[in-house]
Amino acid sequence: MKTFLFLSTAFYLTCLFSEEVPIIELDPMVIRPDRLGNALFENIEEPSTAVFDFQPSVWLNQIAGLSGRNELIVRGAEPNFTKIYVEGIEVNDPTDPTGNGFEFTRFGNGLVGAVTLLTGPYSAQHGSDAMGGTLSLTFDSSSNLHSNFRSDYQLGNGGYESRTIKAGIPHKNLSFSAGWNDQIENELYPDTSFESETYFVKVSVDTARIGDFTWSAWENHTEKIALPDDSGGPLYAVLKEMDRKEFDSMGISLIHRKSFGAKLYLESKLAYYLSESDLDSAAIAPGPRSPFGVPANNFDNKYKKRQIESFIRHSFASANGLDVVLGFSHTKETGESKGVIYFPFGNIPSNYEEERSTSSGFFETEVAFEKHSIQFAQRVDKASGFSAQWTPSIQWSFNPNHAGYSLKARYSEGFKVPGMFALFNPIVGNPELLPEKVRSWELNWSDQFLDDALEFRANLFYQKYRNLIDMSETEQRLINLSKVNSKGLEVIAAGKLAENLVLETSFTHLDIETGEEGEVLRNRPENIWNSRLTYHSTEGYRIYLQYNYTGSRWDSSIPTGNRQMDSYANLNFGFDFSFREQFHFKLLLSNILNDKDERHIGYADPGMGYRISGSVSF
Repeated sequence: MKTFLFLSTAFYLTCLFSEEVPIIELDPMVIRPDRLGNALFENIEEPSTAVFDFQPSVWLNQIAGLSGRNELIVRGAEPNFTKIYVEGIEVNDPTDPTGNGFEFTRFGNGLVGAVTLLTGPYSAQHGSDAMGGTLSLTFDSSSNLHSNFRSDYQLGNGGYESRTIKAGIPHKNLSFSAGWNDQIENELYPDTSFESETYFVKVSVDTARIGDFTWSAWENHTEKIALPDDSGGPLYAVLKEMDRKEFDSMGISLIHRKSFGAKLYLESKLAYYLSESDLDSAAIAPGPRSPFGVPANNFDNKYKKRQIESFIRHSFASANGLDVVLGFSHTKETGESKGVIYFPFGNIPSNYEEERSTSSGFFETEVAFEKHSIQFAQRVDKASGFSAQWTPSIQWSFNPNHAGYSLKARYSEGFKVPGMFALFNPIVGNPELLPEKVRSWELNWSDQFLDDALEFRANLFYQKYRNLIDMSETEQRLINLSKVNSKGLEVIAAGKLAENLVLETSFTHLDIETGEEGEVLRNRPENIWNSRLTYHSTEGYRIYLQYNYTGSRWDSSIPTGNRQMDSYANLNFGFDFSFREQFHFKLLLSNILNDKDERHIGYADPGMGYRISGSVSF
C-alpha cells in the first residue's frame, strides 16, 4: 500500500504541473452521484423533517423533538448504516455507544446549502458504513448566497429559536463565505432542552494552472437534556432523572480539483475530524423488557480521524462513451473512551483506547451505448485487524430517445466494520466480531407523461443483511447474531394541475423479516405516504397544503416491552413570501388538526405547532 500511495502521489504531481495532458487519463463517477439516482435538496430552510418528506424509504425518527434521539432510517436499515458527510468529511463516530450514527439535526437549517442523499448500499464507492446509504451536507457557499450578507431568524413552538448570519464575497478567482447559527428548543416536553451552535468558513481559490482549491472548516457545540431513550418517556418512566449529553465536533478539509480539457479530471481531499462527547446517562428502573433495568453510566469519548483521498477520472473519446475511475484513500482513526457504570454494589470502569487504519483502492467504469449503459464498481478496504473486504456494484440502465423514460437494474454489496465501542468496550465489547454485510437488488423505472406535465418514478428493492451485531441475552455481550431481510416499493410522482398549481406525492411500503421469532426492529413504519399541493404565485408568494401519513410500526421501552404503535397523520399549511428579493417571510403550521397521538412510547405529540421565519439579505 505504501508503494501504491507513493506512485499515486508522483503521478498526481506530474499531472498537476504538466503542460500537456498525459497519455493515461482517468475519471471519477463517484463525484457525480446523479448517475446513480440521488435526491438533491437545495436552500434548506424548513424544519429538518421537511427535507425528507418526499424522499421515499427515508424516515427521520425524532423522539422528544431535538432534545431526544434523532436518527435517519433508510430502507429499514440501522441508523448507523448510513454514512454521513459534512463538507466532504466523514463524521460517523465509532466510539458512540449507540453505534456510530450522527445526528445531523445538530446543524441549523439556515446554514445548510444542500443535502445529497443516496439510498441503498454504496460501499463500492464510499467504503465501510455505507450499507444503508450516504447523506452529504454542504454549507452555503458565496455563490449560493446570491448576496453578500443574509440574516435569518426563526421562532417556533416548544421554545424553538434559531438565528443565522451568513456572509459571502464572490469573485472570479477567489470566493469567501462564512456563517454562524444557534438554535434552542427547551419547552417541547417537560424538563427537556436542546442548544446548538455552529460556525463555518469556506474559501475557494481558482487558478488556471493548478486548478481549484476549496478549504472549509466548521465547528459545532451541542447540549441535550432528555429522559433516557428506553425509559418510557414522560408517560411511563418510573425514574424521572434526565440524560445529559454534550457534543463538540469540528472538521477541516482541503479539496483540490483540476480539469485537463474535457477528458481528464483530478480531485483530491485531505480531511481532519475531531469529536468529543460527554454522555451522562440516568438509570432506568426494572421493567418487563429488562428485569434488572439499566444502571446509571457516564462515557467521556474522544475520536479523531485523518483522511487522504484521491480520484482520477478519464472519459475516452470513442463511438461508445467510456468513463474510467481509479482512486485510493487512507484513513487513520484513534478512539478513546473513559467510562463508569454505577452499580449498587460499586462502580465498574469501562475504558479503552484504540487506533485503526484503513487503506482502500477502487475502480469504476461506465460504458454508454446509444440507449443502454453499464456501470461497474469494485472496491477493496483493508482495516486493521480485519481481512480485506471486497464490495462490487453493477448497474444496467436503459434510456431510449423518449425524454424522461429510463429503466435501471442494480446489484450492490455493502459492509460495515464493527465500531470501537462494540469491539473494545470491556463490559459488552467483543474483539471477535465480524463485519456486518448486505447484498442488495434494485429495479427502478421513471417516466414522464402528458407532455411532461407528470413525472413518475418507482423502485423495487430487496436487501439481505447478515452478521448484524446485537446483544446476546445469554452471554451479555455483543455478538454477530441477527439477520434481516428488507424489501419494499417506493413511488414518487409530481404533476402540474394548472399553470401555477403542482401536486407532489410519494409512497413507501416496507416489509421487514427478522431472523428470530419474536424479534422486531423499532421505528420502521410499514407504510409512509406524503402529498403536497402547492400554488406558486407570480406575485412572489407560495401557499401549500401538505399531508403526511405514517403507518404502524414497532417501538419498545423497558417499562412497556415491545408495542405496535398506531398509525397517525399530519396536515400542515405553509406560506412563503419574498419582497424585492431582499426580504423573505415563511410560515409553517404543522399538525393543524391538533392530533395528540402517542407517536413514540411515552411521548404524545404536543399538538399543533408553528414555525415563523424572516430573513433579510443585501
